[in-house]
Amino acid sequence: MRSSALELRDGSVGTSPCPLLGKEGVAERRRMRCLAALLALCCAAAHADEVIQGAAGRFVISSAHGNLVSAERRVPVLAACLDEYVQLTDAGEQRATETDDTVTRVTRQAGTVVFTCRNPKLDLIVTKTWQLTAGGLALAKTIETAPLTWRGELRVRSVLRLAEGYRAGAFYYTPRQSWGASPQTELFGVRPASAFVQPVVSGSGWDNRFVVAFKPGAPAVGHYRWAVRGEHVMPSAVMASWGRTSPFALTYTPDGWSFQLYHTLDGERAPVSATAHYRITPGDFLDVWRQYRAQPEHRRWEDLPVPAWATRSEVGGFWHPGGDNDAGQLKQAHETADKLAGRSLPMGVFAWCLDGDYETEKPFPTEPGSAILTPDYLRTRIAEMQKHPGVKLGLYFQGALIEALTEAYRRHPEWALQDAAGKPVDSGFKDNPAGAMYWFNPLDEGWRAHYRRRLEAVCRAYDPGWIYCDGGAACEATDYRMRRPILSDDWNRFYRAQQDTVHATGPDRAVLLNSQCWPYGDMYWLECGYFDPNGPWRQAMEFCFDTKLLHTPQRTMLPLYWSNNDKYLGLCVAFGFTPTTSGGQVGPFDDNVWRAIECAYQMRRASLILSSRATEPVWWRDGTPVVCFAERVGESVVVPVFNFGDDERVTVTVDCHEAGVPESVKAQVVHPFERGQDKDLGVLKAAGGKLRFDVAVPKGFGGLRLIVLGEKGAGW
Repeated sequence: MRSSALELRDGSVGTSPCPLLGKEGVAERRRMRCLAALLALCCAAAHADEVIQGAAGRFVISSAHGNLVSAERRVPVLAACLDEYVQLTDAGEQRATETDDTVTRVTRQAGTVVFTCRNPKLDLIVTKTWQLTAGGLALAKTIETAPLTWRGELRVRSVLRLAEGYRAGAFYYTPRQSWGASPQTELFGVRPASAFVQPVVSGSGWDNRFVVAFKPGAPAVGHYRWAVRGEHVMPSAVMASWGRTSPFALTYTPDGWSFQLYHTLDGERAPVSATAHYRITPGDFLDVWRQYRAQPEHRRWEDLPVPAWATRSEVGGFWHPGGDNDAGQLKQAHETADKLAGRSLPMGVFAWCLDGDYETEKPFPTEPGSAILTPDYLRTRIAEMQKHPGVKLGLYFQGALIEALTEAYRRHPEWALQDAAGKPVDSGFKDNPAGAMYWFNPLDEGWRAHYRRRLEAVCRAYDPGWIYCDGGAACEATDYRMRRPILSDDWNRFYRAQQDTVHATGPDRAVLLNSQCWPYGDMYWLECGYFDPNGPWRQAMEFCFDTKLLHTPQRTMLPLYWSNNDKYLGLCVAFGFTPTTSGGQVGPFDDNVWRAIECAYQMRRASLILSSRATEPVWWRDGTPVVCFAERVGESVVVPVFNFGDDERVTVTVDCHEAGVPESVKAQVVHPFERGQDKDLGVLKAAGGKLRFDVAVPKGFGGLRLIVLGEKGAGW
């Protein structure tokens, strides 16, 4: 695409010399014509839009404003993506878009175009770098601003608009790991684009902002924040204010979506930059995920070491200290650990752990009093519990908040994050009625040192197997006292130091985080209400699918809370989650429950095969309510099948090429809840590259069947 070239004409007709000018006049006229033609060419070149061609597609960048004009891959998919600027000052709020930018300089090199722009409306100097990356599979846009000369904040929203015609019949996919938002703002899973007829803002603090638009027969469009200050950040490390609807959170509009890309303020000395990726690829959201996860910047998070015992967790539970059943809980835990035969039993303590729980000066009303839960009691009982090598007991530790009535806050009120008026920022958490809970400031070294000392002291005093570090919210905010933006990479450094502190107190001590808080954890709680037996099956499937996409097999995922019912165990098996009891009981289990626990342990090694073409039906697209997808477990491929339809016989098709199995393969049907009911189908040969299975699958979560292609592993 090119802008209109300026054409200069002299108004003459024909090429005969004018008799009134003579030879010198004709020569001068010819010279003027040449200059005019040269000027026209220069103007056309100056206004020619930049075209960047890569494996992802063809992208056109405006030479006038530096914004993304259009993108296509066989068909147009994006049009007029204009980022928005929001300037926040004491005098109020001012807005502008990239249409207000004027390009003052352009620098080009292979695959990269750099625009220096001036925005006179907000008095901004903005540098925009457009660059092919990831082997040409993505176009990266990095923005950076010159130091701000006015007092206030600057936020930039990355806006994506789908091309006219593409949106019709398209779907949106967004991962989200949370609970508590209203159904209208639960922007996760797969939704038809037509469902958004007016702007919808995410109400979840865990705002991952990884969005994919896709439609059958057309390429998929991936859009997400990739880096802050040049450091790659995971999707789950990009969050809005927890529990609040923020105008800078992920927002769907009738023609696309937007999210906060960039955040800075005046007085910031270190340069700030942020990068968004635009991917255009054949397929759907799983294909975009596959390309994303293949990048070395992402894979380095997956390769972080994990204590060996944490990779062998087969079932989890809780110890409730105090009371008359201490001895009984200890006996059950050891008997269950005996039956696990070398696999581990992580057990948590949701109790006031003496300087670990919000630094409160008195326990919560629901917890044992300090006269019962003394340091000596806690230390000796943890040691008794962990005498069995298979039992690993974890303590609760809250680090993201400062309780208003503590000595720490009285002595150091500056450790709390302060707003523009100098007042501490209330987190909104009300689970401790003793006092207000303030956000701490992750940029304050005094607070960080205090936090590390507390964490190390708890580890050394009680010697637990692991620490549950609650919190994990990475709300991008502003430190008005230091006049610095608080960004994702600041939180990454804090959580990396948190994990290092715990690991340094013992080589096998693990860190457990909430499932939203990737990547500096060894194990994760999956805390949600979607395991409720009365909840909609579709929401449960989407939630678990999203969780699986964001995590890796070597890290244990422990869903809360156990209900001894088909839905809970069925989801644990299908997605490889580790069942976790919610009460003080950790057994004994009946044979069917043990069978499900063993199958879930086998499946926890599984990784999703990121192709919707591997199996049919595709549950988010087809009308039949049958859920199937493919996972690789060692050398085998496993296809979990749930049936929520009217017929107890279903047909499932496996594409051998997409699933990565030979066209002649051994097949079995595994019954996770019924030991001895497995069916060996023998060696099957594909017809037309596809295997077809007509299987009996009882309706509901308890009817889960596993189609195993290849040799079954031990323990099925």
